[in-house]
Amino acid sequence: MNNAPISRSNDGMNRPVLHHYTDFYGLSGIVRSKSIWCTKIQHLNDSKELVDGFDNLIRACKQRSEFSAIHAELPEVTRRFGQLNLFVASFSDAADTLSQWRGYAGNSGVSVTFCFKTLRSQARSQGFQLRKCIYSDQDKKNALRDFLEQYTQEHKVTPKEHQSWNLVNKFIGIAARFKNSSFTEENEWRLISRVTSIAEKKIKTRPSAGGIFPYVEFDLKTGQTPMLTDIQPWRTNEDICIRSVIIGPHRDQDLQMNAVGTLFDSQNAFVKSISRSGIPFRVL
Repeated sequence: MNNAPISRSNDGMNRPVLHHYTDFYGLSGIVRSKSIWCTKIQHLNDSKELVDGFDNLIRACKQRSEFSAIHAELPEVTRRFGQLNLFVASFSDAADTLSQWRGYAGNSGVSVTFCFKTLRSQARSQGFQLRKCIYSDQDKKNALRDFLEQYTQEHKVTPKEHQSWNLVNKFIGIAARFKNSSFTEENEWRLISRVTSIAEKKIKTRPSAGGIFPYVEFDLKTGQTPMLTDIQPWRTNEDICIRSVIIGPHRDQDLQMNAVGTLFDSQNAFVKSISRSGIPFRVL
């Protein structure tokens, strides 16, 4: 059986990429809406989201004399910040990994390959950051050291009212990157929103078997049409940061390769290639 990818264009540019694992419902939603849904961080599968980062911040501040005046306030302040509306979407450095198929794509599904450079540009234009997660204790200590030193220099730290709130507010984007070391294999990168107010009316909800999940939409539309040529002026497929799709373990992988191509074409969305996972995992 031929495992060669279905080529969709002659765009041969070699760019760094990130991969997003999802099921077929998720892929359809991404392509149809030309957006990716960023979930409120407290609803992700790691029950220690934000908590791990804030706990590390409290311990680090306890060891630095310049923060002794506000150290006692930090547990309550971080508890309140832990309920704020912060939204993330997850990506991986790994394109075709069994644990990711099992954990995020219902054993099958797809791995969607995004252009890193384009995704980062879209993030900046929408007030998001695209950053790599931090797993090891040493890397967390280094990140905290750098943050606290920069904060001290910028704010000339002295005991004053509400300083603890400002400190935690500045740190929340880093706290969103701290992950338990047991998740290291995921090699995760994240799109991270700024703190979002409900008054902005950007927050939506979706139901699932596990409950109601708040989310915001991250717009993937770049306005570029890489398939448009003078020879084929009708090929107006829009660039939505996606470069390729890998079909996960599935009993009908070849059929799904063609079906996914049809999905992109029907929604005038660009994808360079579609291929099959090389993992021999049997889906019953």
